[in-house]
Amino acid sequence: MTTPSHADQPAEDRDSAATVSEQRPRSRSRDLWQLHIPLVVALAICTAATIIEISRAADGVWRAWAYSFEWPLIGAFCIWMWIRFRREGNPVTSSIRRWQDRVAAMEAEADAAEAEADPELAAWRDYQRQVRQRGGGDRGDTIER
Repeated sequence: MTTPSHADQPAEDRDSAATVSEQRPRSRSRDLWQLHIPLVVALAICTAATIIEISRAADGVWRAWAYSFEWPLIGAFCIWMWIRFRREGNPVTSSIRRWQDRVAAMEAEADAAEAEADPELAAWRDYQRQVRQRGGGDRGDTIER
């Protein structure tokens, strides 16, 4: 039984393999203490608070009705965040990664647009440079790349 070498794999498979190997492996004990136990504690607090607020609302405290709906929403938010942490890991790191990908795509698009070289745009920019060199155009309303 032979396994294919790294060179035999298509480029996109190698890229995905590199991405997976760059990420740290998930630790079960770390997940337990940082994800699962806090979720159980938060849901227990939300459940107890919901029960307390419903009993207060039944006693005639009108403001408790709002809290009796608020605590289950907070519990649902905790579950949503737990799912997000499980899928993406640290949300800050995943957000940074998404923004870096967007910036790279926008830069590639801008480079492709500049590669086409619009002669009228180049003439306009030359004209702007000449006006600034002569001392005009100091209002700061010209666009320069």
